[in-house]
Amino acid sequence: LQKQEVELEILENDVVLGNPKAETTITIVTSPTCAPCIRAHNTIENWLNEYGNQLRVVFRFAVNPKENSSTAAQISKNLISMALNGDYDILSKSMHNWYSFNQPEAWLAKFQQPQNSISEEYLQKHSDWCRKNNITSTPTVFFNGKQIPEEYSLQDFEYFLRIKMMDVSEPVPAS
Repeated sequence: LQKQEVELEILENDVVLGNPKAETTITIVTSPTCAPCIRAHNTIENWLNEYGNQLRVVFRFAVNPKENSSTAAQISKNLISMALNGDYDILSKSMHNWYSFNQPEAWLAKFQQPQNSISEEYLQKHSDWCRKNNITSTPTVFFNGKQIPEEYSLQDFEYFLRIKMMDVSEPVPAS
């Protein structure tokens, strides 16, 4: 089922939803302005609702951090800032809002974070990680470090995820 395996080192700037200590990890390489990413996010949000305590979802942004005025960079930096601040409830709500409505001005008016060089530096780390792992398209999704092949939709993959979740006897406590 799976192809490319990547080094999924934990970056201090990871944007994580779900249980950060769960043994099952979905990593999605995404861009806030990518239409297929919007569909993927909706599927992943459903998985978080169903398996939240058993699942860790890591978001890595494939966005050029130097394009400060691009919508993708602005949204990504704001989401990274929320994660850095530990605002996970706001992060979850803002991601839902963005991927559901995709209205930049309204989203920024509601969820804008103070901008600093740290969010740009961390977005650069996301970009470097994508380059290092030859990730050239979004969304690219990994299950426990192995890429889900493009020929499988996330809906197809959900069957395998359900089996994995049934094999997890006890959920890992969230901290």
